[in-house]
Amino acid sequence: MNKRETSALFRQERFILELLKCNLTQKEIAEKLNISTHAAKSHIKRLEKLGLWKDNFLE
Repeated sequence: MNKRETSALFRQERFILELLKCNLTQKEIAEKLNISTHAAKSHIKRLEKLGLWKDNFLE
């Protein structure tokens, strides 16, 4: 990830990206960050749109 991509991310999205790299599920990420699964899914979708994450395990 280059500096431009990183600066475009919210701090929470950078953390979510790291958790995704550790193979945590959307539900596990939501629980760890104390956010709703919907919020976690929204952050993950944004990462996908930016081309920083590709995976289809959003359940």
